[in-house]
Amino acid sequence: MSSRWGVYVRDRSRRLVASLDGWTALQAVLRYRAVGSWQITAPVSANARMLATAGNGVIIQRNGITLLSGPTTSYTEQWGAEDPGDGTLVITGRDDLIDLARNLAEPDPLVVGAATQANDKITGPAETVIR
Repeated sequence: MSSRWGVYVRDRSRRLVASLDGWTALQAVLRYRAVGSWQITAPVSANARMLATAGNGVIIQRNGITLLSGPTTSYTEQWGAEDPGDGTLVITGRDDLIDLARNLAEPDPLVVGAATQANDKITGPAETVIR
């Protein structure tokens, strides 16, 4: 059984805005409880440039199931005899766990007993508790 892969461009609000067709290489590294990474090689096109835009990102699906989603961190352009048309973009990024890794919750050293508790219990609407 062959797999169907889908590579999509998302905007900074994480909304799907375009499909990236014609990509020639895809590498997705999924890590258990750690930040994963991705790299896509594609001919230069409007959608590939949109993916390379700061703040945008990728959604990678296999057989309709999202495997990885994350922001673009860098890109390079290549031109050469083996690169078709306007050249090739190599676009890289991290998965969305990067947001959690950048915002680890540490105990407040000024609160007595905060560092001695085994866990915290916070209640409220998810959108306010996460902040």
